[in-house]
Amino acid sequence: MNSITRKRRDRIARGLCPECGNVNNTGKYTCDECREKRRQRDRVRRENRIELGLCPVCGIPKATDKYLCEKCNGNNIKYMQIMREKRRQENLCIYCSKEIEAGQTYCEECKRKISDYSTKRKREKVANNLCGRCGRERDREGFYCKECVKIVNARTRLSKQKKQLIN
Repeated sequence: MNSITRKRRDRIARGLCPECGNVNNTGKYTCDECREKRRQRDRVRRENRIELGLCPVCGIPKATDKYLCEKCNGNNIKYMQIMREKRRQENLCIYCSKEIEAGQTYCEECKRKISDYSTKRKREKVANNLCGRCGRERDREGFYCKECVKIVNARTRLSKQKKQLIN
């Protein structure tokens, strides 16, 4: 074990911040001051990486125009799937973590935001002569292309059949 590691462990054992050696009453690993310094360094590093066209998380060149590289994007997707499932099991909104009723997925505020965003995107697509569902070029009047009309109509029929079975 090197001297730096030994020093850090000694500081932690004495209830001090392992970074600066000051008293650490936060209950977290480092003191507030060191955490803020780290946030600032991380923010600058992310901004520099973005300017250079690199992944802001790992710093490797990105192959696509997405925000993260393929590996970090995959890790982020997996993490978010786990977090959403955990929140769902705890009856929390999967986006903002507010408490919700059992069986719900989103709080009312997030439902409204999702609906507003979805409506906005659909209108933008339709205004550009694109299908409001899949985004391909529309080959007919209305909101959807022929393929999506078939899918939407089939879902509507299925929903009606389920309702009739229940009643």
